[in-house]
Amino acid sequence: MAKRSVKCFDDNGNPYDYIPLSERLPDFEAAYPTAEGWRVEITNQSALEADSAYCSIVKAALEAGKLPHDIGIALEDLRAHIFTATLYSPEGHAVNNATTRAIIHTSNGWKGAETSARQRLVAACGFGGEVFDEDEKESRKAMGHREAGENSEPVSEDGNAAPTDTGKQAALPNLKPKPAKGVTQGLLRNCRNVVDQLRTKGHEIEVPEFSDDDEIRDFLSGLAELDNTDSDNADQDAATA
Repeated sequence: MAKRSVKCFDDNGNPYDYIPLSERLPDFEAAYPTAEGWRVEITNQSALEADSAYCSIVKAALEAGKLPHDIGIALEDLRAHIFTATLYSPEGHAVNNATTRAIIHTSNGWKGAETSARQRLVAACGFGGEVFDEDEKESRKAMGHREAGENSEPVSEDGNAAPTDTGKQAALPNLKPKPAKGVTQGLLRNCRNVVDQLRTKGHEIEVPEFSDDDEIRDFLSGLAELDNTDSDNADQDAATA
């Protein structure tokens, strides 16, 4: 049965279909069943707690008898919270996470922020990943990249139009295998995402062919344990530095 979608519009007024979280949750639950020990944990902390330097500035201002707005800090910023949704394996390893920042005024705002963090986690695990398209688009703009069809010219650091390369660009190797049959594609996409993250840390890992979802979950648990080992080693290196 086709999933219910909501018609939305991007910043340019272009329509697109958005699949609500409630429609994506059954597939997510099927891929990471709570009955087998998978769980999602949502935590939060204030923006001040998340940024120690920012917190120190506010504390120093208050001790000096100044209000936050006296030093250019808006009261709204003090109401900001960071919500983090984390997916844990049955062994207790953190497999994936996602965050959202929200300014809380009411209990409904709190609930909305928790839902936002959860739906971003579900998307990060491969179920509705198009919600990140706008985030990625803004990141490309910040780096000075533009999409084909946009009118703006690429600009160099001196402000002049940058030269364009009309030659063919070298094709990057596609390290991802073809989708395996008999597995949940969202679960497989999440596995590939985790592998890509570990590759950036220097691990040479290939995604094997899976025959069922259980094999993917076992593989993800091993990846999570490897990532946790990296974190422990980094903490030890920092402690001995």
